Amino acid sequence: AELQTTLDIALHRHRIEKKTRESESWCRSILRSTGDAIIVTDKKGIVLLINPAAENLTGWPLDQAVGRKLDDVFKVISEDKRQPVQIPVQRIVRGESPGNPTGHAILIAKDGSERHIDDSSTALTDDDTSIIGLVIVFRDVTDKHLLAKTMLSREKIEAMRCGVIDLPVQ
Repeated sequence: AELQTTLDIALHRHRIEKKTRESESWCRSILRSTGDAIIVTDKKGIVLLINPAAENLTGWPLDQAVGRKLDDVFKVISEDKRQPVQIPVQRIVRGESPGNPTGHAILIAKDGSERHIDDSSTALTDDDTSIIGLVIVFRDVTDKHLLAKTMLSREKIEAMRCGVIDLPVQ
């Protein structure tokens, strides 16, 4: 009877471990496949995970990003004033509103290159809805931003040609 109990426990443990490995593999596949960049931190703002899309945009490989402060890996400046934008990690993990979301911002990659991004941040919760960290999701909108600027310039030129806007005096 004791041997049977030991075998039953071992088989049960084996099934649970197999399901856990399959679940982890499935989650990794999802994170690898998504086009959005994702960074996950703990409550202190230490990077725990960065998916391939985030690696590409930030220039930080997973093995170098994990364990670093979020501000090292996710350097963001405001588009208008070009001032650093801080993700309010502590406010979010306390369950408070993050305030003004970054929205349209500029990401400074590890190599110094700049990309226009849209981003959002939210608290990461466990099964008990206890806050255990932060999730940042962002995407590159540089091409869309440049297209909008080009369209605006064309509209201004057309308005000047039609006499709707006065040409600047030099």
